[in-house]
Order: sequence, then structure tokens, then C-alpha cells
Amino acid sequence: MTNFNSGFNNNFNPALNPKFNPKLNPNINTVNKQLQGPNNNNPYINAVNQSVIKPVVNNNEQNPKNVLKQISEEQASIAETVNETLVQTNASAKMNSDALLKYLKSVMKMPENINKLLSSLDSPIIKALVEKNIDVKILAEILNKNASDAVEKVLKAISESLKAGVKDVNQLKDILGILNTIQNSTSTNVIKELLLLYIPVNPPIYDKNVEFKSQNSEEDDAIKNSDFSLIFETVNFSNILCCINSYDNSIYVRIFVDKIFPLEKFKKIIDTFKKEMNLRIETEENIVKRPEEDKKTARNFSVVSSGFVPCDVLITAHLIVKTIFKIDETFGS
Repeated sequence: MTNFNSGFNNNFNPALNPKFNPKLNPNINTVNKQLQGPNNNNPYINAVNQSVIKPVVNNNEQNPKNVLKQISEEQASIAETVNETLVQTNASAKMNSDALLKYLKSVMKMPENINKLLSSLDSPIIKALVEKNIDVKILAEILNKNASDAVEKVLKAISESLKAGVKDVNQLKDILGILNTIQNSTSTNVIKELLLLYIPVNPPIYDKNVEFKSQNSEEDDAIKNSDFSLIFETVNFSNILCCINSYDNSIYVRIFVDKIFPLEKFKKIIDTFKKEMNLRIETEENIVKRPEEDKKTARNFSVVSSGFVPCDVLITAHLIVKTIFKIDETFGS
């Protein structure tokens, strides 16, 4: 088992440490190493203080305006395709979760995938960055505004659909509900709302909180001393706690799970990810006994974070959420 004394200890609180908190240290730089993909590309490149951004999908790296034009064109194409699907006489036509999320991101003027989210000049992440840390308060303000603007577009789409004879507009109403949640999100839950835009899930997950009762003081301390914590409700494994820290150019992940959870599968996915992204990730597994009655019938998660979230932590959190949902969904099959 990995020794986590360097990454997690009772005296380590990033929010109070000038090395990690931009409010206390404007020259903060917790991760000096660029993140590189397998082909020496950098899909999660930090755009702060750079005059030219190099997104993965950009063919003309010397002209950032081309990037914004490309993203804008993609969003327009997605919105047009979705509207064609909705505005038709076949009222039984439904979009799957992926199509719904594409439409939601298009009306919010958000990049289609998380690679572009972390690399394009016009993304909410870039605007909310302080060095390599996301100021969640600024991020919340940006997403609130984007969601507010998107509401008008969806209301228009509903009106056009009804005029065209489409009787079932429940999916668009679901989108309105999601936008309302994002529009009213605060700095305490905005990271969850952001992650959900890039993870195909059912809309009801947007407005449901996860109840979590720690089984021991170690779990409480892990949450208290981490940059970022994810608390999951799962169908097969009860609650799962995952705490993440960014420290000394490394990512430390502590996971608290019931013994039935396939840890080897989880670690294998993490190992593949860190090699592809050239990240230093250390993991520590903690087996805890969860009460049977805590098992749920649906999957959900909540986020606990400080006011500033390191970009490499967000990248890792995105992978972990998708991985745990996938393991839970396919367990026993």
C-alpha cells in the first residue's frame, strides 16, 4: 500500500496553504509539468498567460480565432441536427443521453468534449483559471450566465416543436430543468454541474443530493484534508468515497470502498490513464464495511471542494466519475 504521508496528513489543508491558495499567493503554481498525451499532444494544456492556444483538434495552431470559429460551427451544427430531430410529426422520436448532452452544451455555448473545455480560448474553464487552479466562484458566475441565455433558446425550440405538431416535448422540459439547476448553482456545487455536462447520465441526477455517513474518522479526515472529494451512490457497492489531492507535481487518490468493489479493475484504468496523460498518480485503497440498507437503486455523486480546484484534479475526477459509474453499471455482467 502506498505511503500517503506526503500527500495527505492532518496538517495539510490546501485552502490555508499559500502554496496552494491563489488568494494567499498570486504566484501559485502547483503543477509545473505539462500534461502530454501519447503523441506528445497536450489535450489539457493550460492557456493562462499564453498568447497562442494549441487545442488537439486545431489544424492551424497559429490562429486561435480558427479554434473559436470551429467550436461555434460545431455547436450550430449540433443544435440544428437536434432541432431537426425534435421538430417533426413523429412524437415518439427520442434523443439518447449523448444527444441530449450535445444539445445542452450547444445551447450553453460549451465545447463538445472535455479536451476542448480545457484548451479553447473561449471556454468557461479558461476564463475561471488562476494559474492552474479553477476559481469555482468565477466558474459559477459564467455557467449561471450561459444557462440563463440558453433557457430562451430551449423555450423557442419547445414552441417550434409544438407548432410542428410534436406532442411530447418532455425531453426539452428536462433540459429546461437542468438549465434551471445550473442557472442557480453556487460555488459549492458548480463543479458537479460541470462534470455532468461531460458524462452521459440521466437528467434526474442533476437535482439530487447524495447522503453520506462516514464509517470512521479516517474518512472524515480524508475529506477535510483533500483538495477534492467525490462521494458516490452506487447500485452494487453502496457509498464510495474518493479523495484527491494535488501535491508536489503528483496526484494522490484515496478510495474508500466495500470489499465487493473490483479495485483491481479500477486501478488498471487509472494506470492506463496516467500513462497516456503522462501524469504521476498514486492510489491508496481503503476497505470499509457499508451497511446493506445503504445500497441505492440509482447512481449519483456529490462533490466536496475548496474554492480553487487544480486542473489536474478536475481531469482525474472526470475519469474517476466515468469509471465508477461504468464499473457499477457493468458489474456482474
